[in-house]
Amino acid sequence: MNAKTILYSAEVRTRWFLTIMMMIWTLFCGVILGALTLGLIATPSRIDDLIGVWLAMIAAFIVAINYVTWQIIGKESIQISKEFIEVYNSGTWFKRRLKINFYEFEDLNFEQDSRTPHWIEFWGIGGGKISIHYLGRRRKFGQDLSEKQAIDLFEKLQNEIEEVQSRP
Repeated sequence: MNAKTILYSAEVRTRWFLTIMMMIWTLFCGVILGALTLGLIATPSRIDDLIGVWLAMIAAFIVAINYVTWQIIGKESIQISKEFIEVYNSGTWFKRRLKINFYEFEDLNFEQDSRTPHWIEFWGIGGGKISIHYLGRRRKFGQDLSEKQAIDLFEKLQNEIEEVQSRP
């Protein structure tokens, strides 16, 4: 990060009940995967019958582990440099990194998110109070920020973006 790069991060608020339930599900997936793997090794003739179930359990295991790590150590970050705005997640296997050049950037808004489905916000996998508009699309940021934190961060981001855009 150079001297003209600004980084803001927001930690994910852990939803402990859901996280513990997902940990139990992950353990269940691990046991089933182990049993399936041993069964496939012991009777290779059943591979055609069980490979679909085995692959589905691997996918469920990966999604569950990703959710648990996101809830425990997840962080949303936004980085502003003189060329671009970068929004990304850390503490997860699927980073969702987005780099927006300033010539693609349209607007920054603070808004109560009414378009994100409630179940996505409930599970803590989407939404946010700050919208970054670019190329006719939008990316939400700050899913677990309080309204005051979101307003403060919005004002800081707006000032930084205006300052960067006013530089030659």
